Amino acid sequence: MLAVDTVGAKILGYAVDEVPHLALAREQGWGCGRLEEIEVIGDLSRFTKKYPYHLLPEFPPDVKIIKGGERCCPEG
Repeated sequence: MLAVDTVGAKILGYAVDEVPHLALAREQGWGCGRLEEIEVIGDLSRFTKKYPYHLLPEFPPDVKIIKGGERCCPEG
């Protein structure tokens, strides 16, 4: 699932090398951590804001929350 986290990091404004556990996973060969090798459906260039990665008391107002049928974390 490194590829999914790599794309998620990009959406939040980070390169893999800026997220220590993702950089380590890529170095260890635990999946694809190179954005240019991941097939992404859609345009990532519209994501230009860099969000903080520390825990926030609530989501920023410009973050759309999409909830599925099952909860995996308190945020949904």
